[in-house]
Amino acid sequence: MLRILLASLLFIISITDTTAQKLDYVLGEIIVQLPQNQSHRILEKSINDNMNLRSPARYNQLMSTPMNLWTVTVNPNIDNENQLLKTLKNSPHVLKAQRNHITQERATPNDTRFANQWQYINDGAGGGSVNADLDMDLAWDIATGGITTAGDTIVVCVVDDGLNLSHPDMQGNMWVNHDEIPNNNIDDDNNGYIDDYQGWNAESGSGSLGNDGSHGTPVTGIIGARGNNELGVAGTNWDVKVMTVVGGSPESVALASYAYAYSHRRTYNETNGADGAFVVATNSSWGIDRGQPEDAPIWCEFYNLMGEEGIISCGATANANFDIDVEGDLPTACSSDYLISVTNLERNDQLNSSAGYGLRTIDLGAYGEDTYTLSRNNYGGFGGTSGATPHVAGVVALAYSTACSDFLTIAKSNPGVAAMAVKDAILFGTTANDDLEARTTTNGRLNAYGALSTLTSICDSTCSEVLGLHTTDIAISTISMEYFNSTTSGDVEISYREIDSPDWVLLSPGMSPFNLQSLEPCTMYEYRSRTMCNGEFGDYSYTKEFTTEGCCESPLLSPVELDGDVATVTWTTTIGSNQYTLEYKIKSETEWNSIVLDGNTFSATIPGIQECTAYDVRIKAICDISNRESDFLQSTFSGPCGGCTQNYCVIDAKDTSDEWIESVGIAGVFQNISGNNNGAADFLDIFEIKLSQSLRYDLTLIPMYTANAFAEFFKVYIDFDQNGIFEEADIVYEDTSPVQDTVMGNFLVPEDAVLGTTRMRVIMRFSEPNDDGCDATMWTYGEYEDYCITIMEAADCPDQISLASNIDSTESSLAFELFPDLDVLEFNVEYKKSSDENFTLLSFRNNEITLTGLEKCTEYDIRYTATCLVGDDVPGGEFVAKTSCLSSTTEVENIELSIFPNPSYGAVTITSSKHIVKLDIISIEGKVHQSQQVPNLKIVQFDETSQLSSGIYFIRAISSNGTAQLKKWMKY
Repeated sequence: MLRILLASLLFIISITDTTAQKLDYVLGEIIVQLPQNQSHRILEKSINDNMNLRSPARYNQLMSTPMNLWTVTVNPNIDNENQLLKTLKNSPHVLKAQRNHITQERATPNDTRFANQWQYINDGAGGGSVNADLDMDLAWDIATGGITTAGDTIVVCVVDDGLNLSHPDMQGNMWVNHDEIPNNNIDDDNNGYIDDYQGWNAESGSGSLGNDGSHGTPVTGIIGARGNNELGVAGTNWDVKVMTVVGGSPESVALASYAYAYSHRRTYNETNGADGAFVVATNSSWGIDRGQPEDAPIWCEFYNLMGEEGIISCGATANANFDIDVEGDLPTACSSDYLISVTNLERNDQLNSSAGYGLRTIDLGAYGEDTYTLSRNNYGGFGGTSGATPHVAGVVALAYSTACSDFLTIAKSNPGVAAMAVKDAILFGTTANDDLEARTTTNGRLNAYGALSTLTSICDSTCSEVLGLHTTDIAISTISMEYFNSTTSGDVEISYREIDSPDWVLLSPGMSPFNLQSLEPCTMYEYRSRTMCNGEFGDYSYTKEFTTEGCCESPLLSPVELDGDVATVTWTTTIGSNQYTLEYKIKSETEWNSIVLDGNTFSATIPGIQECTAYDVRIKAICDISNRESDFLQSTFSGPCGGCTQNYCVIDAKDTSDEWIESVGIAGVFQNISGNNNGAADFLDIFEIKLSQSLRYDLTLIPMYTANAFAEFFKVYIDFDQNGIFEEADIVYEDTSPVQDTVMGNFLVPEDAVLGTTRMRVIMRFSEPNDDGCDATMWTYGEYEDYCITIMEAADCPDQISLASNIDSTESSLAFELFPDLDVLEFNVEYKKSSDENFTLLSFRNNEITLTGLEKCTEYDIRYTATCLVGDDVPGGEFVAKTSCLSSTTEVENIELSIFPNPSYGAVTITSSKHIVKLDIISIEGKVHQSQQVPNLKIVQFDETSQLSSGIYFIRAISSNGTAQLKKWMKY
């Protein structure tokens, strides 16, 4: 669904109402654009170098083309997501970073029913104004849709909540991917989408379109309800193919929705129509009220990417009475030449009182309020900007079915320019509207006949409007302009000015191209055009904008390349720079080494790189313009690390569509929640994994699943002899029977393990154990991860163990910590009631000790020692402590509990300040739905929530001493 509502919640303990909240972005989640072919390891380095995350970050690739997009997710209850966003924006490897916004439908449904589609031909009935319509009857005299003159099947992509696929008035006009066999779970046409026979569901990542379409069906009907079929209503196109994509929110899903349309049109262009689809428009009747384009640079840029392939995007502006120029909106405030932003008119030709407007941002109005079209199961009125926008998207498609061969020639050879020409034709062809004066860029409303007439004039006359005017070769002080129909129009006059300047600069009338000179660097300009026909100029066009170069942007650093002890640093060019300052240092040091390089040098070498050592490197540009300097952009790299970087055998990346390694951890050493890495990953730059000879370590491995859990087998190798081969002697853990949940084991580092760095490999394989540490037996499902391990000489045992904390007392338990824990194998704790004679002995691997099952209000004698290495005892101490005398109804334990993500669709991670032994999921009525025993951990993953229905729950964490804490959680 495109609308997410957070209702008022009833807290079942204090019965206190909380205020309803409306999220405008996904908590803890950032969308990041990386350079092509770069992995998320760059992100991890940027984050780890600049932030001290208390919760593990998760990384998920949204897409590889047309943008290399990833999401980075952290626990917002623990870590500062604002600092995370700032860190990623400032990363030298990141192109763009932004929040993952939640969009809303732009519908304002009205129960009013109408007997005809007045928006096409308005005779004044029903309180409307005569001729307050789209002149569709005149437009249909030119074209009724369907195919181009070259036989291309015209497709419009509707991104919404779906479509009633059985609606009788859509039969024949729904796009079908004929190269795909439905429901066989195979990507038959190799387009990257499985079973996308009737479209794509970007929310579920499947070809299942669901059965909703309460909003998407009327939107789709406006564009393409079957016309002239003696049934129901007609769309703006009598004959067209509408591609259905379920999606739109949050922003990551919206981008995935657009990527589906993009990939089909790009394939169509590359194969000259043999594959893909001739998608000419997308419709988005949803968005974010007062959303700011600067907060969503990836979203806005996607319209340019689609446009360059030939797709015009139509966006519905806010259903609220405010100035979009001032207060913002997404997507309609995005400044793309390929986006048409639409507001809502009523049948009396006036702007709806609940519709956004903007002289610089909103292009035109269209009839939306009470327009008549399909309903999900029948016919009826629709409304809002959601109803206005698909009329524009429909006219885009209609334009491609005109019989203008000159236009179609450009549409095939330069689809991006042709798309701009269609946008210009629609905006030039508007009908002036007093209520839209100074409220839209055109001051007018959609006129289908005007749009088609303007476009076909390039074929029918020798003097036409300038279509597709756009900038090329933008430089610091110069720019060129070209337009689509340069051979058929008359003389053209271009005028331009700095934004908000009162004076226009005129260029002498002429023909394309035009060259603008003596511009100011890093300055925004607006420009317009008009055509001279028969010795007279027509009206000026709506204005467009451009910004000159010279803003001295920071260069992007490429990943550092190592050759022995020499590091090679390369970076991107910065327009207008005459020098670059490169600085580097060992990460732990404070002083930087500085190198100044001329503006034609985009790489440098740093000799003397030390092994297994982390370095910081940063760069800034120094520009000619006004002595500008860019900001420093910083990165890190690490020197080669001994035996770990040998040429170990490689396992082919496996299929992780259903299961993967979620987390690998060694107690007291490290935990890496890696997430899905598409079948193979190396974490060779995590240098803190240091193990000592002769010590035993606890290992924790966590699998994760898309839906149902499967039978998995883990196997873990550490190359202790550093011979570059994973052998039987190197196996430190393996499953003898299949597992589905968290795996816990332990291993001993041999006393003769070779000192230095070596490789650890963790393998998870579906259904059967792996034969070896490589890929001798080919297998399909699972994942493997590699880590660098540093083997250290066994340290001397500590001289003394001491009490490191105050005693935490409850009625039935005593808790405390011992120090130090370095190189301690076990802590030996004895305790007894002070009145008894015999002690009870317990051993703990962890230095956090909890004695349970004690008597209330009773003194206990406690003494402790430790075992270090093999058989060596470390002296400790003793003390007396008393359990609490308070009643359990009045004693409260302060447990810090967090749930992430919250809200969520499925698995959640619970983090507690105390060790957890049990988790319960409880409904707001107090019913326990699920329980899970926990092996005394502070971080626990609860992954059985997929069986729960959407709603509000409480998660109860019970600590090792029997006390509990509740935390509210929302299941989508």
